This record gives sequence, C-alpha cells and structure tokens, in this order.
Amino acid sequence: MKTKALFIYIALGIAFAAVSLWVFLSKGKNARAIRTKYKLGGAMIAAWAILSAANCQGPGPMVTCYDPVPPQNEVLVAAKDQNAQTLKCGDIIQVMVLSPTFREYQITLATDGAEPKLLQSETFVREEGEVGSWEATFEIEIAETDYKGAVVLKVYGIDADAEKTLVGKETIILH
Repeated sequence: MKTKALFIYIALGIAFAAVSLWVFLSKGKNARAIRTKYKLGGAMIAAWAILSAANCQGPGPMVTCYDPVPPQNEVLVAAKDQNAQTLKCGDIIQVMVLSPTFREYQITLATDGAEPKLLQSETFVREEGEVGSWEATFEIEIAETDYKGAVVLKVYGIDADAEKTLVGKETIILH
C-alpha cells in the first residue's frame, strides 16, 4: 500500500515538473497551464497528507503515529503452577500489576455472594528499586479455609493518604 502511494506521489511530481516547464515556456501567459499547475500542486499536498497520516501500522485509520499510553495498574492473576486446573488451600497465586502507580497494594480474598466474608488479606510494599518499574509481581498463598466455591480476589492500590483504590478484580474457584 505504501509503495503504490509513493508511486502516485512520484507521478504527481513528474507531472508537476512538466506543467511547471509549460508555465515557464509560456512565460506565465497561459491560464490553462497555471490552473493545471495549481491543481497538481493541491493534489501533491493532499497525497503528502494522506501518505503521512497512513504511515502508521495498526487496525483502522490512524491519525497520528504516537504509541498510545499503556493502561496503568492493569492486573493479571495466574496460579503459580501453570498446570493447575483448580485451586486449593496452600496454592500460590501470582498477581502481576502492569504499569503500577502505587507503592503499596493490598490483595483480598473474599467469598462471592450477597454478603461476602473476608477470607484473607495481605498488603505488599514495593521496594525503592521497584518503584518506577513497569511491573510489580506479588505472590499470595491461599490460607487454610473450609470454604469451597467462588472466591473474589481484589487488588487495591493504597496511596500516601492510606486511601484504597480498587485496581483489579478476578473470580477464582476453590476446591
């Protein structure tokens, strides 16, 4: 697609040079040559704008070529043992926060339902060297409980004023 557009632009440039020579040889007295030169000049400007706007990769029309800002505090949850089909007490869950903005995170496990019961809560503080990195990974071991069924894992970011902000929520099943 880019090559075709480039050939169109080159063809317009050659035509513009030929019409410019025509205007020069007629000493600017031929109105048709001048109109044609203006039209080709406008077509070249339009082609250049289309070439520069369509230069980026990606789905759909793109207005600019700037990379979008990645979402902040995107949460990914996975079992540490990737082969585990079900989770049970004692299993380890890895929680990864991409583009973290908080220094402290709290992870809670609570029953799913009308009246959720808190099963477990742990707070993690990122080390000074980790602050500013593009990811933070935490591991939480599922505590002993008699509860079996759906459990809601919530990840909260804790700011300097100790206020919590929910940044992620995932439902897991305990067996």
